[in-house]
Amino acid sequence: MACCDDFIRLHSNVGRRGFSIRTVDSKATLHFNAVPAEEEARLAEALKPRRIVAQAMGRESIRYCPFCGAVLGT
Repeated sequence: MACCDDFIRLHSNVGRRGFSIRTVDSKATLHFNAVPAEEEARLAEALKPRRIVAQAMGRESIRYCPFCGAVLGT
């Protein structure tokens, strides 16, 4: 599903502060995490797939790469 370098960069950022892209079963979701710096490592570990409390978190399913426009998933 990796279509460009920017997609790969955001995909490897799952669980960190800021934006990331998470893929599950050929579906992509854009995430945004706002957490205290000291909790960042715990959040990254928790998204594999345990639960953790975050200060703010948003997610939105996406069908196209926000960088190159490639169709994501099936």
